[in-house]
Amino acid sequence: MHGRSNIRMKFEQAVQEYKNKIFRYISRNVSNREDAEDIFQSVFVSLYKSYDKVDEKTLSAYIYRIAHNRIVDYYKHSSKKKKKEQDIINNSISGDEDMYTERVAENKNDKIRKALMELSERESQAINLQFYEKKSYKEIADIMDSTASAVDSLLIRAKRKLKKIISQEIQTV
Repeated sequence: MHGRSNIRMKFEQAVQEYKNKIFRYISRNVSNREDAEDIFQSVFVSLYKSYDKVDEKTLSAYIYRIAHNRIVDYYKHSSKKKKKEQDIINNSISGDEDMYTERVAENKNDKIRKALMELSERESQAINLQFYEKKSYKEIADIMDSTASAVDSLLIRAKRKLKKIISQEIQTV
């Protein structure tokens, strides 16, 4: 019984340490807040069920891997991809129209989100992990079940595509 309470205590510490990071990561990849919350909850339920098998040294990569897989499943098993696009468009329409600087920042973020949506899910997630989550190539490789050199190639392709998409966007404005 003492071992289980020790696992529970370590799990609770992990939740406190990673909850904001994981929710932010999921939210960047799933625009619907309710779906993001559902995925978030399922990540930590899954972590709890397998916590006694997790190596403390790889805990971060393990949690992100669970989140990554849940996000992939979310898009694989539903028709949410089109809804994601519509949500981003709706989110860009709503908001505080009186705050010019806020609107400019939101518009810029919407353009970035739209550009990210034109990438493959893998490319988009790799970009999110590198730039928003500040993960190293090794960590990204662990999370995405890949190699560091494959992540390097993936990020090079993704950055080229993003640059092309954004430059086309600028030319059409």
